[in-house]
Amino acid sequence: MRTAALMLLLAGASGEETPPRPAFFPQCVDFWGTRRKAPPAPAPIWDGDKPPPGPARQLLEDPTIESARRYLEWQRGRLERLQKALKALEAAKAERESEGILFFTREDCAYCRLQDRILGDLPVRRIRPEEAPELWQRYRVEATPTLVVRGKVYPGVTAREEIEKEVNR
Repeated sequence: MRTAALMLLLAGASGEETPPRPAFFPQCVDFWGTRRKAPPAPAPIWDGDKPPPGPARQLLEDPTIESARRYLEWQRGRLERLQKALKALEAAKAERESEGILFFTREDCAYCRLQDRILGDLPVRRIRPEEAPELWQRYRVEATPTLVVRGKVYPGVTAREEIEKEVNR
């Protein structure tokens, strides 16, 4: 076993390039004589095979401790900006959710069917437990039916007048 590994190591260290593998057909063809599409060329890592300008390029062209520090500082700044963007997106999502009525419901719940009749034609977003567990956790829904109107949580069956009052507030 060691001898085979040593022979492979010596064969690779001889400096000779391995010959290309012979192709069965001179062209890419299938058995029916029609040409196959050539495999796609691998995508370059960067446009034109050159790294982007800035700290990433400096690090690759001049790999010193200083260029590595600049690169890490640049990455930290990028991550901080991404975190701020994510917070803004979450706030916008929460604002959008607070505009309507969220109706946490289950199919087998008799009280949910009653609440559904009470809601009537009001525009609601019905949320079942398997659909959006993060919303169930965010509003700490423990029972159905539960309504969330403009961020205010109404557990249990809620009167239509109370819901309309909160919607029109």
